Amino acid sequence: MTDLDLPIVNFLRENGLESSERKALAGDASFRRYERITHNGKDYVLMIAPPDKEDTRPFIKVAAILRENGLNAPQIIASDVERGFLLLEDFGDNLYSKILQAEPEKELELYQAAIEVLDNLPAEADLPPYDMAKFHREVITFVDWFATDCNREEFWKIWEDILRGLQDAPKMVMLDYHADNLIWLPERAGLAKVGLLDFQDAVIGHAAYDYVSLLEDARRDVSPQTVEQILANKDEEFLRNYYILGAQRNCKIIGYFHRLKKRDGKDNYLKFLPRVWNHLRKDIEHPALATLKNWLEDNIGEELAA
Repeated sequence: MTDLDLPIVNFLRENGLESSERKALAGDASFRRYERITHNGKDYVLMIAPPDKEDTRPFIKVAAILRENGLNAPQIIASDVERGFLLLEDFGDNLYSKILQAEPEKELELYQAAIEVLDNLPAEADLPPYDMAKFHREVITFVDWFATDCNREEFWKIWEDILRGLQDAPKMVMLDYHADNLIWLPERAGLAKVGLLDFQDAVIGHAAYDYVSLLEDARRDVSPQTVEQILANKDEEFLRNYYILGAQRNCKIIGYFHRLKKRDGKDNYLKFLPRVWNHLRKDIEHPALATLKNWLEDNIGEELAA
């Protein structure tokens, strides 16, 4: 046992889980890591979040909001905020992405269930706003880390004008609502069929944002038929906001993935970029994004056309 393991072992012992079996689980782009803890035949998930880099309190807070609204965030069994440990209910391994790789014919069923969850998110919650400052921090990474030779102020001015045209439709937004953060639990009832993960960055924003996260997934192709059916009953105002937020999100992702490579040495996300570019190309065809389309064609036309 290493010195790094000792706090984990102590935390498990304090919660009656000494002599447990520990197995590392896949992580994400953050500094968090996860382990499956098996004790007396029962499984738990241990979140390990280095306190100097991650704060577990937002996860605890957002999980409570979701559960209060009848949505299936994992139960928090034990926590130690100072040491950065959360012991969570284990939803198992049936990620949407895993299920759909084996059974693609279930896509519409699973995505309709995911949309039902979105439609039941609260319009009001004690969460930070998705405001213009946050939009700026996110989208400006496109020029800071990818299109580094382009005019930063000019790019933001175009985006600022576009974003001011967003119609107001406040909703809790989970931000990373996609197939790798959703667990399919068909044995449960109603909204509980969808297990929710990685929601700690939730904000109050626009209802269309999580639709974009789900349907314009950077990691998997959602069939055009599923996208069409889910968006079929949406009015022009919603769709306008959907494509604006889609373009903003995809510009942000392009910037983030290049930052992960250049700053953090994580190049495994670059393989998703062709799909993200395809999403962006579709988004900017909406008339509300004409100025952005023109700017991209003028400044990075070769990459845009690739």
